Amino acid sequence: MKEEWRYVPGFGTKYMVSNFGEIKGVFNKKLKPYKSYNGYLRVNLYLDNKMYHIFVHRVVAKAFIANPLHKPQVNHKNGDKTDNSVKNLEWVTAKENIDHCVRVLKVKGPDRPGKRVLCVETGEIFISIHKLCRDKNFDRRNFQRALDSGRMAYKFHWRLI
Repeated sequence: MKEEWRYVPGFGTKYMVSNFGEIKGVFNKKLKPYKSYNGYLRVNLYLDNKMYHIFVHRVVAKAFIANPLHKPQVNHKNGDKTDNSVKNLEWVTAKENIDHCVRVLKVKGPDRPGKRVLCVETGEIFISIHKLCRDKNFDRRNFQRALDSGRMAYKFHWRLI
């Protein structure tokens, strides 16, 4: 694939982005991205004396990938958050992003089977601690402490199975 450059949407002619996931300024100097707290690459772009912290994958997607259904998120197909080439990106919904994470990357989501929990008194089984706490409106930290110590939580005894 040949490298192609386009203007960064929303920044006029100050910056350009490539289909390989690189960004450069008006003087053809490539900007060095940095890793954000969540592992995605970012760059700092300036407009009207204001600095913007921009995710590289979103800039690439906005410049090169059509989004006729107005999907809000950009997914990295191979799971590598630092691979911002066009061939690795796609527009998705939040649900599609989570499904990809579970199906392709084998990461457990909050409602996916995890540590199953048994209520000793009722015999009811929950597929995960997260789902149990959400469904029963339990405080997760308090529940986890009671579960770890073997104490009762919310008037019942609980066990991991």
